Amino acid sequence: MKFKVLVRFCADTRAAFDRANLASPHDEDSSLSQNKFPMGCCGDTSKILTHLIFLQFGVIPIYRSGTYKSHLIYDSRLRTNNNHAWLEVKELKIDITADQFNDRGFRNPKVMLTKSNKFHRLFADRQNFMDNLPQKHLKVDSELISSSAYIFKCLKENGWDLPFLAIPAPTPS
Repeated sequence: MKFKVLVRFCADTRAAFDRANLASPHDEDSSLSQNKFPMGCCGDTSKILTHLIFLQFGVIPIYRSGTYKSHLIYDSRLRTNNNHAWLEVKELKIDITADQFNDRGFRNPKVMLTKSNKFHRLFADRQNFMDNLPQKHLKVDSELISSSAYIFKCLKENGWDLPFLAIPAPTPS
């Protein structure tokens, strides 16, 4: 996976999320429907981006989420229990929603790919999630299907050769 290609892919994905914010194709159960992107949308955005990176590059990023605790690392710009989610591939942090904290004095880019831990270490109470299913079964969550389909379509229109969008089979009623 070439860094410049990954940066361009993440930039195009972020642009697609920005377009989706205006088009509003989201399932009502997702944070993307309930919040104004990128505010409060980092978890669902990271889940979709995990799937897209897998489709494009054949790599499953580690989904990381953390909660800011002022007694662990103090930063006056955050409040205790602020949450954030992002992805990691090896030591590279991939974050396309870090700019949601810029109204608090941060200067995060819309698309952050960095080996630096300066921002993400603030969310010290971290959890790590990896899909332990075989790669061919990696699928998006049911409440993210509409959003994922919209982002997928935007990326295809931008020339990305994503092979398919894996969606879960409907559950019998």
